[in-house]
Amino acid sequence: MPRPGITPVQFNEAMAEFVSAGSSPSKVTLKMLAERLPASNSTLVKMRNAYLEAHPETKPVARELPIDIVASIESYGDRRESVAREELGNQLAQAKAAEVALLTETKELGDELEEVRATSAQLGSRNSELTGQLEQQVREIAELKDMLSKVQGRLSLTERDFHAAQAIAQAADGRVQEIRSSADRQMEQLRAELAQARAGQVDAERRVASAVSEAAAAKAHLVGLQEAQASRQSHLDEVQASVRRLEPEAVRAAAAAAEVDGLKREVARQDETIAMLRDLCARPAGAVATPATT
Repeated sequence: MPRPGITPVQFNEAMAEFVSAGSSPSKVTLKMLAERLPASNSTLVKMRNAYLEAHPETKPVARELPIDIVASIESYGDRRESVAREELGNQLAQAKAAEVALLTETKELGDELEEVRATSAQLGSRNSELTGQLEQQVREIAELKDMLSKVQGRLSLTERDFHAAQAIAQAADGRVQEIRSSADRQMEQLRAELAQARAGQVDAERRVASAVSEAAAAKAHLVGLQEAQASRQSHLDEVQASVRRLEPEAVRAAAAAAEVDGLKREVARQDETIAMLRDLCARPAGAVATPATT
């Protein structure tokens, strides 16, 4: 980073302080100036040269001294001047080299500054883009919060409806249990009635079979009597009497057959009722049962 600049007045004041301290202006080095003044080497060299040109050193002539001593002093002064000029030339070369290095560094720093400015511009553009995205995300988050609030409201309503439906389902399940219990009792009663009807049907069938058997025997006997009528005319009255005795049994057999048919129809209706009750018990709660057609 380059040093801040100084004014010629500040440089002249510093040189005056060195001269007051007993230093010759030509003996003041760049190192001494750099320790006192916050400036670059190139600036110090330029101001030092300008100062030396504006304040030339005068050599006092010692007229009272011998000529050889004066010559020796002048020779010594010339040698010192030559050394000082050489030193000043070296310092000037160093200052020029430092100036070139500083110029190179300044150019590099300028390039870096341009890169930093370009990067800063890119970062500014990216920052604007990210700011827009952030604002968009903030709006989306606000919309999502609003949607979440609405969903939570609908969820509350749904939970309330669910609890109401659950209560209705529990009541319906209780009703179904009652219907099933009632249907079970009715089925047990129907099974008992069916067992009784089947027992009556068996008894009626037995009596019908007995009556049919007796009727068949009577018919066979009547046929035998008719065939043997010529030879058994004397027994005709007895056979007719026997037939007359069997007629009430035949009538009872016909009545028993009609009763059996009635019992069969009753059993069929009871079977249909049992099937309907079984279908009702198997249906889910709320389903409507279709009555069976007899």
